[in-house]
Amino acid sequence: MCRRTTLTVLALLAGVGMFAGGTQAAEPKADMRPRLVAQLGHSASVLSASFSPDGRQVLTGSPDKTARVWDAETGKEIRTFAGHTGAVISATFSPDGKQVLTGSLDVTARVWDAATGKEIRTFAGHTGAVISATFSPDGRQVVTGSEDKTARVWDAATGK
Repeated sequence: MCRRTTLTVLALLAGVGMFAGGTQAAEPKADMRPRLVAQLGHSASVLSASFSPDGRQVLTGSPDKTARVWDAETGKEIRTFAGHTGAVISATFSPDGKQVLTGSLDVTARVWDAATGKEIRTFAGHTGAVISATFSPDGRQVVTGSEDKTARVWDAATGK
C-alpha cells in the first residue's frame, strides 16, 4: 500500500451556517462566504476541528493519530501533537488557549502544551474509544465521553 498525503480543504466559517436542519440554507452573500484554506499535513481525513479561544488558530484531529494547529488566516501548519496510538477524533483548546485536549480510539484522552506540542498528561480509565473530550469553562476539569457508555470527569491538573 502506498502512502500518500491527502489535500484537506478546511472551510473556515466566519459565523455563517451553511446548512440548517439537515437541508442546505440559502446561498450566503458574497462577503459572507467561507474562506477556504488548503492544508497539506494530515495524511487522513479531519474528524474534529475547533477554533482557539482568540480565533487565530484552528485545531484539527485525524485518523492519522495526530492533532495539528493551523493559522486560521493563512492555513499554515503551526504545530503537530503526536503520541496517540489510535485515531484522534476529538480535539479542543483549553479556555485560556494554553493547552490542547485530544480524545482517541486508543481509549485515552491527552492534554498537550499548546505552545510546545509536548504531552502534559494522559487520562486513562475508559475501556472504549474516547469520542468526546472538553474542558470545563474554568479549565480545572476535563470531561470525556466514551464508547464504553460512560462519561468521566477528571481533575485537569492531576488526571485523576
